[in-house]
Amino acid sequence: MSEPLVRLLAAALFLIAMAAILQNPNVLLPMVGGGTGMVCPPFNENCNLFLNDAHEWLREQFGMNHLRSVQAVALIPIEVGLIALALNKARLAWFCLLAVFFMRLLPGVFFQFPLLNFNFYDIVFLAVFLFSKNKIFAAKVFFVLLYFASSTLKFDEGWISGDYFLTLKEGLPLVGQNVAAVVLLTNAVIVAQIFAGWALFSENKNVRVGAFVLFSIFHIYSAALVGLRFPMSTVPLLIILFAFDLQRAVPAAFKDYAGNILGGLRAKRPGLGINGFLLFMCGAVLLLQTGKILVPGNEKLSGEMSTMGLYMFEANHQCVSIVEGQKGADIQFIRQTANIFAQNRCTTWENLYTAREEFCRALPGQVNAPFDKYLFTFYSSVNGAPFYEIVAQADLCIVEYNTLGPNPWIRLDTENLTSFHAYENTYGHRGGSFGMLHFDAENDGLMHPDLTKQLDLRPIDPEDRPTLKGLNTILQVFYWLAFLGVTGLFWRSLIRAVR
Repeated sequence: MSEPLVRLLAAALFLIAMAAILQNPNVLLPMVGGGTGMVCPPFNENCNLFLNDAHEWLREQFGMNHLRSVQAVALIPIEVGLIALALNKARLAWFCLLAVFFMRLLPGVFFQFPLLNFNFYDIVFLAVFLFSKNKIFAAKVFFVLLYFASSTLKFDEGWISGDYFLTLKEGLPLVGQNVAAVVLLTNAVIVAQIFAGWALFSENKNVRVGAFVLFSIFHIYSAALVGLRFPMSTVPLLIILFAFDLQRAVPAAFKDYAGNILGGLRAKRPGLGINGFLLFMCGAVLLLQTGKILVPGNEKLSGEMSTMGLYMFEANHQCVSIVEGQKGADIQFIRQTANIFAQNRCTTWENLYTAREEFCRALPGQVNAPFDKYLFTFYSSVNGAPFYEIVAQADLCIVEYNTLGPNPWIRLDTENLTSFHAYENTYGHRGGSFGMLHFDAENDGLMHPDLTKQLDLRPIDPEDRPTLKGLNTILQVFYWLAFLGVTGLFWRSLIRAVR
């Protein structure tokens, strides 16, 4: 292989995939239900039937540690690919990386909801590397684009006013609940995501070094909240793609830059490696990240389209799911689950699916069925705002959820919805917390004494929530205009570069 940087990047992608598989074999064969926190996607709601059979067969053959056998098989193309790179067998390495791509893509798309941020990141980046003609150029552009596109998640009050972190008990790491510091830092992150990534292409060495250091600090700092899994996917790419540019002149024009770094590691097959693929992937990511605004209302409350693409740190979530049984005109409370951890996405579909798995196997009409039907109610809160009853007693076993919408039984017109105060909460973990909040219509709506005793969490009065008021709207408009302006310049430069 003639281009060492391409081989180095390919090796990094193999090792990132290896680390992801060794850390969590569920990326290859998800375990849905049973308290795992994983659910099937809406378009493949019964995926658990296949997955349960697969896990059962593997347990019969390999025992309780059956997923080790899946990991061992998955490591074969990774190991062979690394050896192929060492021997400069570009075609074999390409096909091994293609196998890794499909091992990550198929389970993630067909058996998991939502597709986790780092898995989505790995999959789309692998696609660009595999199928773009000029691999290093495409990887550099796409690396920066992913940060830029995901900035749109933060163009709301949760980030602009700092509500996301100021409604957490711990606040923002290192600055706590210092309002000025939090607002300054959250808006600095938005500005950096819109502009700073492109500085990695600057002709000025100091600007490139500054951008590189900024992204490095960002990943080190964010690891305090998200852990090491996301930096594991991004930091190696940042170093390989941009560290070698820090001491040499880099043409600013995309067209010139593309001509200086040629790709390698591509199979000589018709239809693969075309320049147009990079254009397609950039357009698809931008569409995923901006299409969420088409949901009428705050899509973060329901999760409709908000978990498509990248969605890390889009909101501080809390939610409550209630199931009731109806027999004739009588309605009886059955159970309630809740989450107060900010990192749990609290999507309507995940809570609906979990309740269906528990209550809809014994269908109404069967002999000795306890109820005629089950009713599903869902309350959701983001960034310390009140809990809103966005789903009110929907027919749990019958109601249809459309991935791309609309879902008229989910209401996001918050001004007309039943609501109760939220709690100051904590970041927690994605698995969430169940049973911490109790529904109590006679008193205060959503409450539990342990919240104030054990966790020392206080109720949030909506009037006490920090806000920039009119400035929040002004900044929202500014960020969107800046985003659209940079997007226009990006497309102009990219189309010129890939001709």
